[in-house]
This record gives sequence, C-alpha cells and structure tokens, in this order.
Amino acid sequence: MQIRRTGFFLIGIFCLIFNSYAQNIYLGNKIHFTRSEEEESYHLFNQKENPSCRIKIRFFYPDSYSDPAILKKVQTIFAEDFFGAGHLSASFPISQLAKKQANQYINEYKKAFAESGISKKEMGEVRRSDEQQFTEEYNYDQIKEMRNTILFNRGNVLSQVINVYEYGGGPHGSTTTQGMIIDLNTGEKLHYEDIFKPGSERKISSLLMFALQHSDKYTSKQKLSDTGFNADMIPITNNLVADEDGITFIYNTYELGSYILGIVEIPLPYSEIVSFIREDGILFPWADKKRKDPEQVTYKTYTFNKSCIPAHYAQYEGFNGFHADIQFTFPASVPDEERLPEIQRLFIHNAFGEECASLSPDDAMNQFYSKTCEAYNQSMNEPNTLSYIKELLTGVPVHRKGYMLTTFSKEYTQRNRFHYYKNDLISYTIDIFRYEGGTRRIQTENPFTVRISTAKAVGYADLFTPNSRQNIANRMVIALLKAKGYASINDLKTEGYDLKKIRSSDQFYLSDAGITFVFQTAEIAPNPLGIQEITLTWREISPFLSDFGKTINPL
Repeated sequence: MQIRRTGFFLIGIFCLIFNSYAQNIYLGNKIHFTRSEEEESYHLFNQKENPSCRIKIRFFYPDSYSDPAILKKVQTIFAEDFFGAGHLSASFPISQLAKKQANQYINEYKKAFAESGISKKEMGEVRRSDEQQFTEEYNYDQIKEMRNTILFNRGNVLSQVINVYEYGGGPHGSTTTQGMIIDLNTGEKLHYEDIFKPGSERKISSLLMFALQHSDKYTSKQKLSDTGFNADMIPITNNLVADEDGITFIYNTYELGSYILGIVEIPLPYSEIVSFIREDGILFPWADKKRKDPEQVTYKTYTFNKSCIPAHYAQYEGFNGFHADIQFTFPASVPDEERLPEIQRLFIHNAFGEECASLSPDDAMNQFYSKTCEAYNQSMNEPNTLSYIKELLTGVPVHRKGYMLTTFSKEYTQRNRFHYYKNDLISYTIDIFRYEGGTRRIQTENPFTVRISTAKAVGYADLFTPNSRQNIANRMVIALLKAKGYASINDLKTEGYDLKKIRSSDQFYLSDAGITFVFQTAEIAPNPLGIQEITLTWREISPFLSDFGKTINPL
C-alpha cells in the first residue's frame, strides 16, 4: 500500500506544491488569495563573516470573498495560525503581517545578542586566534522559513498546510507542519469532532495504524520500531488537511516517536472512512461521492475485531494470542436488484473463500475467524510446542513471560479498497496483513474487478485482445523503468528484478489513470522491495483493448 499525495514529509516537496498550485489558486470557491513574500537577513555587527539570522516568509492569504463577515473570520484564522495570536489588528492588516514578522524576528535576534554582552572586538579576537573555537562558542546562526500551501479550495471546503523550519544552533533544525480545514459556510476551523462521528476514535486509530504499517516506507511494526516509533495505537489529532480524495492526519516530530521518525502524514481515503464521517458535516458529500458510483451502487461496511488466547496461555499477562481485525465493505444495493445476491456472494468469496460464499458478511467473518482460531489453538497445544515453551519460560520472571511469548502471537488484518466505480464495473483490492511470528510481517494485495450487470469477475481476456500479452508485458517493463528512473533494463536486473516474470495476468485493478498490474512480494523483485504495482495508462493500452475494453476507455 502506498501512502499517497504527501506521504512522509520532505520539506522540498512543498516548493513543488507552491509552484504548481500558484496557477490554480483562484479556482474553486469564490475566495481570492494574494501572496505576500518577505526575506530579511542580518549579520552581527553588519559583517558577512559573522553569524547571522535569516527569515523567509511566503504567505498566501484571502483578500476578498462574497461574504465580508466570513472573510474576516477566515483572515483571522489564517493570521493566527501562521503568525500567532494578536498580530492582526487595524494597525497591521493581513497584507502587512509578513513584513511585521520579518522585522520582529530580526529585532529579537539583535536584542538577544545585545544581552549576551559580547563585543565586536571580543568576537574578532577569538575568530583570529582560533576559528574552531569561534565556530563552537559563537554559534549564533538562526534561520526561520515559513510558508503555507492552499491544498484544496472547492465545495465550500478550504484546506491549507503551514510549514515552518527553524534553526537556532546545534546539529540540526526543526520542522513543523500544521494543517487546517475551514468550512466557508461558517468561516470556522474544523476539528476532529466536527468531521467524524462520536465514538469513531478507536476505529480511526486502527485505520491509521494499518495505513502506516502498510506504507512503502514502513512495511512492518519492526521497521517502525527501528525508527523510534513507540505508540501502540496512533492518537487522534486535530492536525488535519482534506482534499477530494480523503483526509490526512499529520503528526509532527516526536509525537509518534524519536527524531529519526520525523514528520508523519497518514492519508485515509474517503472510501475507507465514509461510514465514520458526520452526515451533517461539510466533508460528507465528498466522502459520499467515493462510496457511490454513477450506477448508484451503495455499500455497507462490516467490522470484526476479536482475539483468542488458548487456555494454557491465559495466565501470561501481555500475551495476545491470535487477533483478527477485519473491515469488509461490499455492495448493499445495485441498479439490478436481482443481481445483488450474486455480486455479494462474489465479494464474500473473494474475501473469505468459497466455503463462506453463501453466508452473510457477519457469519462469513465469524466462520473465517473460528477456523483460523481453531487451527491456531491446535498448533499452540501440540506437545512439541508446549514442551518448547515450558523450557523457554523456565527461570523467566512472571511479568516477563508474556513478552517472551510474543513470537507465538499471530495477527490478521484485512481491508478492501475501492479504485474504480464506472462503466458497469467495480474494481477493488483486498489488502491482507499477517504476522505469524518472528520479525517479519507478510502483506498481500489481491485485486478484483466485477461487472455489475452480469455479476461476473472481469479478467485480462475480457479487456484485451488475444495476441496482446507480450506487448503489454513489454510496456510494463518500460513503465517500471520510468517509475524507477533507470536508463537500462540492466539497472532493473542489478536491483534483482526478474524481467521474465513480468507478464500480464488477471491480477490487476482499474482506475481513472489506467490499469495497474499487481505482483506479490518476491514475485518479480527481491523480498525487501515488497509488493510491486505497475500502472499502464489508458493511452498506452489503447491499441490492445478488446471491443469491451474500448467501451470503458475514457480516451
């Protein structure tokens, strides 16, 4: 699973965002923005070789809107979140705040240094006698960079992010990211409780953890731990941004772990959280669009969260046994109601197997869990296992025994994600995350495409002509080269890719961008590279589409 859009924060990304967004900043809601920029610097005693302070500000702010009262409220939010409370006043309108902040920063630097009592002569003497001592003792360099980006500005929803970098000496600076979502109907900044239903916190926290563990950067809890992640559950935050695809939760450095973890941004797509969003909230229409396709297919989400611990092991505090966390979304209604039972059966079959296909979602999840739990209990109660654990725990303090059994714990997490809802088709993936002992987690991503009017699975042969497979395989290799930024297939081979195994199959899902072929871990690339997705655009596959494939090609 890929953390989309912002992923994990890199400060350089926002420079690109600014450049690309500046052309579109006046579109969407009828609120007009102006950019204010300031850059000031000062060297001690006005000598360039001396330590200095520098401040750079790029501030987008609203300067006109159809409702003056709403405009004033939004300007106040922008000013206070960017510069702090108390800056906006009749004497200092929003257009002058960047200049005021830059002057104030320089003056505070001068004042702080003046209070140190260090003279120009003293500083010069130390510099001339020992440059290293000067660098160590007179580390008065300061930097501050502030900028905001308008991320979304449509449907009476306004979302921005503020990025601040500060350096005040020492081995590194610090960066903070602050998001906000504003309802332009009221001019109010939204918090978690304004967006999500009461009681949703635990489920959203679980979704955040799942998304983080399934990101490209942190594919397991062990890898998270290696970077200083120290949270059992991810806390809810009001540091949020939104766009047409979903809501992103932002955690600044040290909020989830050590400095090395850095700023973490976790986007949750609307398709996964729509059932938890307040229906009277400004974001619900955006979320609802992701749940309903043009053919008016509606969906219902079922959740299952349960653990089992074999009787022999209940005495060990901290031992979790087997835990299942399933969120299963499937169609609740389709245009042709006669097809609904067949479609539902297909969804349940894909998720839980043929033996569960005729059951209801709740019964299917319970049966799947019961069989898995039964197999787990049997394995844990085998004589060899019991003998090994008895020997393992000999001499171990009581409070540590549960911890020693951690490698015998098992976890199973399952989600389905929807990618495409058009042209009589539903295309989705089932993400499965398993922990079966040891230090590694196992992740699989199973894609499916269903034709609504026939209640049948759609495969490669339905979309492409019979003789297209080699051409599609060749284009996948080219697409992989582009995605990796490599110039030659030898670069792919050096990284461990087995190009002979890159071939067309029924393991794909559709999206507005095109078709994405999914290769499981170690299928075409070394195990550390994880699941591989190769996307071919509609334009790239256009010459090879079947008659049916051509009917869904947006080009």
